[in-house]
This record gives sequence, structure tokens and C-alpha cells, in this order.
Amino acid sequence: MTGMGDRISPRVLRRTFPGCNRQAVREVTRAWQITLIDPEWGRDTLLWSFLAEFLNSLTLHTT
Repeated sequence: MTGMGDRISPRVLRRTFPGCNRQAVREVTRAWQITLIDPEWGRDTLLWSFLAEFLNSLTLHTT
């Protein structure tokens, strides 16, 4: 998406994922939508690196 800070409507989400399981798409339409923006336009060395490091640091707890 190139729009910044806009909410993606359920209608657009359904059209974005044609052929996907209806329940899965329904859950996506109910999910929180967040926008992360690096304040320095064009920089790709900070935000993506931070997000990758953060997500890789998460541990899944199973019982």
C-alpha cells in the first residue's frame, strides 16, 4: 500500500486476497491495522532492520 495512515476497508481486503479462505479473510478484516513510517523518506536501513530483529527475538511459548 502506498497510502499512509489510511484504514484498509474490508471490501478492499477481500479483493486483495481472492481465493483465500473466507474465515481467514474475515479475521484479517477484524484485525488491528497499524502504520509504521520511517520519518526519513527513502531510508531502508533502520525500520526494516529493527522490525526483523524484533520479530526474530520473539519466542513462541507453547504448553
